[in-house]
Amino acid sequence: MIFTILEARKEEVVKKLSSLQKKAEKYNNSAFTFSVSEAYVKSIPYYKIDYINHVQYKDKNINVFVCDIEITENALVKYGNYEVIAKIEHAETGNIVTIFNEENNGLFNSFLHKKPYCEHCKTKHVRKNTFIVKNESEVKQIGSACLKDYCGIDVQSILYRNEIISFCEEEEKAISSYGINNLVYSVSEIVARAIEEIKKHGYRKSDSENSTKTEVYKAVRNEAEISEESKAKAEKYINYILKNENDINDSFMLNCLSIIKQKYIKASYIGYLCYFPVSVSKMIQKETEKAQERNEKSASNYIGSVNEKITFSVKSACLKTSFTGYYGITFVYEIIDNNENVLVWYTSKSNNEVKAETIKSMKATVKEHKLYNGIKQTVIKNAKAI
Repeated sequence: MIFTILEARKEEVVKKLSSLQKKAEKYNNSAFTFSVSEAYVKSIPYYKIDYINHVQYKDKNINVFVCDIEITENALVKYGNYEVIAKIEHAETGNIVTIFNEENNGLFNSFLHKKPYCEHCKTKHVRKNTFIVKNESEVKQIGSACLKDYCGIDVQSILYRNEIISFCEEEEKAISSYGINNLVYSVSEIVARAIEEIKKHGYRKSDSENSTKTEVYKAVRNEAEISEESKAKAEKYINYILKNENDINDSFMLNCLSIIKQKYIKASYIGYLCYFPVSVSKMIQKETEKAQERNEKSASNYIGSVNEKITFSVKSACLKTSFTGYYGITFVYEIIDNNENVLVWYTSKSNNEVKAETIKSMKATVKEHKLYNGIKQTVIKNAKAI
């Protein structure tokens, strides 16, 4: 038997079933077993109550994380060749029949009008419950007091069986009740709504009034429409991150990557996705600028030959980076001449003239020629402004 329960309730359900399992083992060594599936998203109806007209009505569908509990409990109603296939509760208003195996549903009507008789002790008196027991050759109605003596199955194990099934059925029914407090949200929807909100008001931090996160929550609750443009941009951003996941080293974006891969998320992750479009936009802009820079420098050629003293014009110059080594700090300057050739100068001194970009030409000695990211660079030394 398989029951679907709310994933948020899994720990409590497993704890309860484990407790029942231990108790049931006292009456049957194999008792029953159960397994729990991985969580998945399920759309379920959410109902509200009209207190004026005293009726319940479906408000909308909501998405929640659920998991399946599969129970194997035949050991509780079987022993050797004997199997208890049904329980009959003899009430004043008529019999209440519980069939333990769907294969025997066709016998329901034949049990509905049975008297409280035991075919083992051959007595007919007031009984609250009797059981239908089947073996290879016959089906008999047995009183609860005679059940263990007749087939070796303890009544208590059947009671545990009923408790297990009832408990799981109640958990399954309660999904709609618990579900409203355990909603999950589509990643693509949240990103699209964040894009729309940022487009209208810019990104606003979560501690500010009418924050982006708050407004996205409102839009989700109100089921506000999302433009096709925002949906398309959301998919573009998501696909961009998935495509470039190996190039991500920023801690925030690494968290976003893990969240996005889930496709559906809990409310606690919405804040990440609200800033996600801003962060991705910056990444794309930075990549575009780098590509543009590479295109501009693609015309670069080597100047002079190694150890040759050269003089060259200066179109632009800037400090690209610096690093500390064994001999102290090394500054790395990138210089572009009027012919779009790229020169790189490693020096131990911070050159204010180069940083100020006031020079028109320089002289230096060629140290080496190298290819960096597809760009021809002339590495120089002993450079001086003219």
